[in-house]
Amino acid sequence: MKKLMMILMFPLFLGACSSILPVPGGGETINKDFYDSDEQLKGLLGGIKVGDTKENVFSHLGRSDEDFIMLNRDEIMLALYGGPRIETLQSFNSSVDERRFLQDLKGYKLVYKKTSRKHGIHTPISMLTKETGYSYETIFIFKDGVLYEEPALSGGAVEASSTSTVFDYLSPGNALRQMGI
Repeated sequence: MKKLMMILMFPLFLGACSSILPVPGGGETINKDFYDSDEQLKGLLGGIKVGDTKENVFSHLGRSDEDFIMLNRDEIMLALYGGPRIETLQSFNSSVDERRFLQDLKGYKLVYKKTSRKHGIHTPISMLTKETGYSYETIFIFKDGVLYEEPALSGGAVEASSTSTVFDYLSPGNALRQMGI
């Protein structure tokens, strides 16, 4: 009877490990040394106004050109108008005006992310992973070297969890990859 009770209690004990004894599982950071916190980034973005020069914006953020990801034309149009097609704009009289407008635009993206993961046993055959932290992307669009629109900040707090089972790792695809096929 005592053994049966221990066998029945074992899965409950393992399930409790995911919250009582979580195991650090690493994390992901992108540009974590840029700022002390996500609040510092938000505060700096609040001081940027349309009409500021590119040099002033980058200096205000304490960043150089190399710290940003340069956007292509489709990404710039997506950021400005929600789509990559210039045909959605009715304000141009000719395709020459459209091209000139696009050529004068430069777009930059700043990514700032810091998350950490903890793993624990969810059931006897599955593992629970909890991820917390924050992840932000800010897009800057400049026209002729001057900020064209307010910086677009997206993202926020990360609070996610996922589970995986033993069978996720024991799939035929994983077995073939391990064999080099």
